[in-house]
Amino acid sequence: IRGLRLGSALPSPSHSEKEKDTTSTEHEGIDIGAMISPASFPHLNSLISSAISTGATLQAGTGKPHTHPLHPQGHYFSPTLLTGITKDMPIATTELFAPIALLMRASNASNAIEIANSTPYALGASVFGNPSSSSNKTDVEKCVRDIKAGMISINDFGAYYAVGLPFGGRAGSGYGRFGGQEGLRSICNLKSVCRDRGVARWMGVGTRIPGVLDFLKGREVEGWRKVAFLRGMMEVGYAEGVGRRVRGFWGMGRSA
Repeated sequence: IRGLRLGSALPSPSHSEKEKDTTSTEHEGIDIGAMISPASFPHLNSLISSAISTGATLQAGTGKPHTHPLHPQGHYFSPTLLTGITKDMPIATTELFAPIALLMRASNASNAIEIANSTPYALGASVFGNPSSSSNKTDVEKCVRDIKAGMISINDFGAYYAVGLPFGGRAGSGYGRFGGQEGLRSICNLKSVCRDRGVARWMGVGTRIPGVLDFLKGREVEGWRKVAFLRGMMEVGYAEGVGRRVRGFWGMGRSA
């Protein structure tokens, strides 16, 4: 965290030729750029101060905005590391969108899962472990299975971005997906089509409209028979208990 470099990844067009000579490499090796706006800075300061006052430790960074010597108009925030964070602290359940890392201690895999699922947000997650250790591999698979997140990388960060998997979150991180087959389906107009299969049709099995309900053929059937047939059909499909379904079959046969 302490070694992260703040700055602009692009050379400034406002530099003079002499300044360009001395700052030609200033944009190289930059780790963190400026934030879009300083509007969140007071809130970030408040969250960090609250965490420290309730037991967290500031291990690296200042936890405050940073004035860059070459980009004084940029909205920079000092890369910050806090340890001793607990899941009941407001900073642990807030989307920070800032270069702030939080370290939370877990006693075992189950506790780690509980901590991970304590936040209302669930877009992406990463699980790190030793694949050559059978016990550790079991813990990794347990975390992957039980952590509630839309996407998870194992021993990596954000790898799902690069391989075209469906992208999306859960809970407070939204719903729906883009990318992959699931993403393509979400922008398609689906159409359900039902027809009798050839073999079934050859065997005489079909979904023909019962004669009692076949209004298109102009068959005149007493109204009570139509009502009784429909009532029986509903009971066969949706009634609770075998007795009521049997009664539904009887009603359909009696009125057909």
